[in-house]
Amino acid sequence: MLDDRDDVGMDTPIVPVYELCLECGHYDEELLVKRLPVGVGELRRARDELLGLGLLRGTGSDESPLLPVSPEAAEASVVETRLQILTDRRNDLVRVRDQIRAFRSTHQNFLEAHRAISNGVLNVEDPEEVKTIVRSASRSCRKEVLTMQPGGGRPPATIAEVREDDISLARRGVRVRVLYQHSATSHLATQAYVRSLTEVGGQVRTSPQLFGRMFIFDSELAVVAHPRRDDCPPGAMVLTESRLVDFLRSVYEYVWEGAESFLPSSSRETSDGLTEIHRTVCLLLDQGHTDEVVGKKLGMSVRTVRRYVAEIVSTLGSSSRFQAGAEAVRQGVINERSERTEVQAPDGRNTTWPFTGADGSERGIWT
Repeated sequence: MLDDRDDVGMDTPIVPVYELCLECGHYDEELLVKRLPVGVGELRRARDELLGLGLLRGTGSDESPLLPVSPEAAEASVVETRLQILTDRRNDLVRVRDQIRAFRSTHQNFLEAHRAISNGVLNVEDPEEVKTIVRSASRSCRKEVLTMQPGGGRPPATIAEVREDDISLARRGVRVRVLYQHSATSHLATQAYVRSLTEVGGQVRTSPQLFGRMFIFDSELAVVAHPRRDDCPPGAMVLTESRLVDFLRSVYEYVWEGAESFLPSSSRETSDGLTEIHRTVCLLLDQGHTDEVVGKKLGMSVRTVRRYVAEIVSTLGSSSRFQAGAEAVRQGVINERSERTEVQAPDGRNTTWPFTGADGSERGIWT
């Protein structure tokens, strides 16, 4: 007699029970208890497994015996039925997917209509929707894209997302310009991105402070990030009104003209032993800002700010951080008045609001 126990992978005596059912012509529990060295509980578990496999079936009445079924008939009854259920479920998923996709044009039409009735200003709260808008505008861009990225370096995963798109833009003749803060020059992933972009004609500069995250496409569409709230990724304003876009472009050009070519922080050291980032920290110290405020303005962690402060104090020979700003003015590292202008919002808040991690890199940004 062949033993199929290993083939079905069951611990219960399902094969011997099935064999005796074939011999008797039906499931006879009293006989099975006598013939097999198993208890009633284990026997009934085997019965239930055979019922589930379709190898036993009733004849309609609760009192009628359970009859054995050939494996071929059981397969046709059980397996084919379940395959049909899976096919039906897949078809249902495809149907639902197609129904959802049918709403794409409705959503796009709403966006276009909403832009019109809102005088060219669309507020988008969902960060993922903002990301979709930015990617779509990037891929349809024909002449120029301007990017302003406040804060420290972007995380490697984010850079990997945008790198190919930006390089593709530059290769097809679109002028690509990017503004970073000086603090990004010490970020390795950002350095690698900048090298790749400039090799294909992109231009990257840095400025001590930037007022907000912004994209401008072909001087026709601008995306300006909302300030963050409760540590949540921000939404954005999508602007198509030509006068607003022109104004933002003029602001961008103003910052661009005063910015410097992107160089790794190690390349920025001057004859006094201080880098451009040191110089900006000196300026903010002289303005009386705390380490926390300096970190927020420059897109770096408080720990990184304190490291820069310690280096400044040591280099300038000042006795404390409180004297470092004044000593920087005295030694000519910074000008006394001309460099003290800050970029602020109308209500006085500094509008640089990147999400920064412990290493100064950003997190949770939609692009």
